[in-house]
Amino acid sequence: MFGAGCKFRCSERHCDGDSITCDAQSGTCRNGCTPGWKEPSCMKPCDTGRYGADCSFICTRRHCQNKTASCDHVTGSCRGKCEESWIGEDCTAGCRGKYGKHCSYLCSDRKCRNSSAPCDHVTGSCNGKCKDGWNGDTCTAKCIGTYGEDCKHSCGDRHCKDNGQCDHVTGSCNGQCFAGWQGDACNVIKSKESSGSTIVAVAAALGIVSIILVIVSGAFLWYVRRHRTTSGSTVKENTSVANQGGGHFEIVDRQPSQDVVLQRPVGDSESGYVNVGQDIQLNEYEHLDPSESPQNVYDKITGS
Repeated sequence: MFGAGCKFRCSERHCDGDSITCDAQSGTCRNGCTPGWKEPSCMKPCDTGRYGADCSFICTRRHCQNKTASCDHVTGSCRGKCEESWIGEDCTAGCRGKYGKHCSYLCSDRKCRNSSAPCDHVTGSCNGKCKDGWNGDTCTAKCIGTYGEDCKHSCGDRHCKDNGQCDHVTGSCNGQCFAGWQGDACNVIKSKESSGSTIVAVAAALGIVSIILVIVSGAFLWYVRRHRTTSGSTVKENTSVANQGGGHFEIVDRQPSQDVVLQRPVGDSESGYVNVGQDIQLNEYEHLDPSESPQNVYDKITGS
């Protein structure tokens, strides 16, 4: 009990913590009051228009959808819905990681150029530029009919063969460019230097191919000529054969295309050749007498 005449009970106070023991004179709570109650005795509610711990919150700063909603002196409850982008019993808490009406939009879905840009729980604003291909305060809107940084490039200014495709980030045609243009968006003039480089490269390749063809053709012709020369060349042989009389003749030359062999007697200083293909007994010459008359020599050879 405390107060004049000990008419107040310590247990009737709203102390934060121990409410059993109290100062006999003032009934002061040692650890302060619970939210919604005033010191020193913690038996009186917050003044009108205030609520919460130490009565430090102001009811008019809440974001109740109903502007005339009552204000609970303990919780500050609106006893109804909050305004867009606000949550909590007293409608004073912003969305966490979200923004917009009923906190239905994710801050991570924005395309802010600064990836660490703060996210206003009401507007979701990036407070800065967007990434290429995006625009709007929250950088969530794609470029339409334009592309690139700040959506400042027109899709109609490209030189695409198929101008129907236009990537909102790069402006890509997803196809070929008209002659004289290059680049993903077909908006870069093709330089003469690049064309010249292409011609030089093609010419160099053709030159290499021509050299290879010349080398191969030369090797083939050399092979053919070599083969013909070998097959038609004269075959040389150095050997000797014996005639019927025991004499030896050396084979001097043989022509592959003819069945003729020229011979001369081995060791004979005089040059005498006969045809091996003829069946002539050369031994008869060895027994001729030079002193005999030509008629006798003829008869002796022919046997007449």
